[in-house]
Amino acid sequence: MSTADSPSQTAQPLSRTDALPTRWTAANGAMASGRFRLYVSYACPWSHRVLIARALNKLDDVVDLVNVEPEMDVIGWRLEGGHLADSYRFYAPHYAGKATVPLMVEVATGQFVSNDSADLMRMLGTLIRGSGERLFPAAHAAACDDWNDDVQINVNKRVYQFGFAAANEQKIIKTRALMETFLRLDHSLAQRRYLVTDDHPLEPDWRLLTTLARYELAYRPFMLSPGAIPLAAFTNLARFFADLLSVPGISATYRPDEITTHYAARLRDLAPDR
Repeated sequence: MSTADSPSQTAQPLSRTDALPTRWTAANGAMASGRFRLYVSYACPWSHRVLIARALNKLDDVVDLVNVEPEMDVIGWRLEGGHLADSYRFYAPHYAGKATVPLMVEVATGQFVSNDSADLMRMLGTLIRGSGERLFPAAHAAACDDWNDDVQINVNKRVYQFGFAAANEQKIIKTRALMETFLRLDHSLAQRRYLVTDDHPLEPDWRLLTTLARYELAYRPFMLSPGAIPLAAFTNLARFFADLLSVPGISATYRPDEITTHYAARLRDLAPDR
């Protein structure tokens, strides 16, 4: 986003209230080049979901990217010449929620599409070009929903349980629960190449990837207890991770340096004297 898009370069932190409503209707109509703008952080697992869907559905020409800086400040995510909060105010002056990534807007109208990662993943992975088969095929919808819930609760959110400043006892609790889930997933992946099918990865697989991609870089060293087991010890889970990263277009969505920078900075900000 250029500085001209933003009415203020001295943004104040946004208050946290209800999230923006999702606007599915913005995805209707012609898929013109540069129609949408997607604000992401390559460090953020929720953004990573949407980046994957954009890559798999080959929407680079339709959905332009703005990558925020990996380090945040007291206002939040930073952009060149300002903050993501400025973009929220520009596109939704009455919005009083938190300025989060991912965020997608329709450029010409200035309309919010959504700032919900699950909605955007579904939209970009299935709806915009009407593929219906790439990430959420009707034949596997029920299984995808079940696995999505499982992965969201027991993996994606588990690593953030108790927050960044978790006490040692809390880290032990969440680490033990996560290791139990990893073992269960490893057993499942011994029976099937992916979570739902043997044919190709679907939504739950990519949701799982975003946590696995940060596990050794950030979660195990910074947010879990010493009981966290290396990913390589889970043979099938490690194979699954490598398989997904090798899918054409996916390696470009994965920036380990930005992940490491972001999480190290978050922990440093919590304990600046360490």
